[in-house]
Amino acid sequence: MKKILIFLVVVIAAAIGFVAGKSYFSGQSTALVAGGQAIPAGAATTPVSVVSLFEPGASSSPMVSVEYPQFSGANSAFNQAISSSTLGTLADFRQSSSDNQALSQSNGAPIIPLSSYTFNASWQNAQVNSRYISFVERYSYWNGGASEINDLQTFNYDVGSGKIMTLADLFPNFPDYLKRIARTAKQQLSENLNAGSSGDAFLTEMINEGTQPTVDNFQLFTFTDFSVTLYFPQCSVAACSYGEQKVTLPRDISSL
Repeated sequence: MKKILIFLVVVIAAAIGFVAGKSYFSGQSTALVAGGQAIPAGAATTPVSVVSLFEPGASSSPMVSVEYPQFSGANSAFNQAISSSTLGTLADFRQSSSDNQALSQSNGAPIIPLSSYTFNASWQNAQVNSRYISFVERYSYWNGGASEINDLQTFNYDVGSGKIMTLADLFPNFPDYLKRIARTAKQQLSENLNAGSSGDAFLTEMINEGTQPTVDNFQLFTFTDFSVTLYFPQCSVAACSYGEQKVTLPRDISSL
């Protein structure tokens, strides 16, 4: 009888431990997966919903695949900026595709059906939590031109203040932050790009121009508590064939 009671106590204890463990680990599940990265669920996460649009393409319409996030913890202006950028880029694609097809027809060139034209928009987060939202939205499309076009837009938001953030907001104690960042970005890009180009003069000129310490050159970025990633779209610091470039720097730029 004593052995039976001990066995029952062990079974009950194990059951309680299993339930407690299940309750604990269920709180560590993922709320959403974006761009291949898991966003932790729970109180420290800003709720995210993803707007999706898919059109398979037909003889009179291109293939379209779009995803962009909306955040219930952000104000309407920030969410509207995200949707306006994405849907505005899609609208420009539709117009340029139609214009290019009409131009081909007027020139007597072979007409490529619009179903062969493609547009894709997807997002990748740097951080999404109760303090900050930082992510990049990428656009890739072919509108009938010589090659595929790749572009991007970044979005950064302070959840507490409800403010859309600029790069300057990350470095309030460094009035010369642009010079520090530009110098390091130029060095990294030169090392990465010139390694495969044998010091091409035109490439050097593009890097120099694209890393001048201006707000426009460094307006595309994402950040975490430890690092800042600067994005340079296709054709901005090198020939278009090089594609998108990026440079990652520490949040502490005192040594740059």
